[in-house]
Amino acid sequence: VQRVLFPFTMLLGVFIGRAILLSFSIKVALLNIAVPLLLSLAIVRFLVYVLRKGFAPTPLLKAWEHIISTAVWCVVALHLLGWLDPVLRAMDDLAIHIGTTRISLLSSLKLLVLFGLLTALAYWISGAIERQVRQSTHVTPAMQIALAKFTKFFLISLAFLIALNAVGIDLTALTVFGGALGVGIGFG
Repeated sequence: VQRVLFPFTMLLGVFIGRAILLSFSIKVALLNIAVPLLLSLAIVRFLVYVLRKGFAPTPLLKAWEHIISTAVWCVVALHLLGWLDPVLRAMDDLAIHIGTTRISLLSSLKLLVLFGLLTALAYWISGAIERQVRQSTHVTPAMQIALAKFTKFFLISLAFLIALNAVGIDLTALTVFGGALGVGIGFG
């Protein structure tokens, strides 16, 4: 809450200031620019918080924080300049067709972003479950490790499938692979 409290209180102040200035028929163009900037600041702070809670602090994590914040600020800059829609259309036009499936640069980017967000969420949830299981005195250490690994594997697989489905990739194509995987696990 502390991380997003500043941007949201500033955003509330901007909305109140806009309402007051508009009641006096004063132009609020600068305040209209402040709204997406404050929203993006809140998004960046929230995503960095989720990354720090879900993963151990490493130089790679710091690099991902910079990549995410740069990407969010670039999207906001494109939006403020009015270039976001043409860039998104151009990315969607760069596409290849594989059978009946259309894969564009935009859908690939959406898949990567959504999978990254869902994976971070999966790691965060699995970490919370693992901490709860480790506090339990009724579960053996071997079972604790097994539950932690299964939970992490299950949540990451679920994140991948949700991301594929959200982007529009037909999951029925994975049924053959799922059946072969089930047979392999059964023999294993």
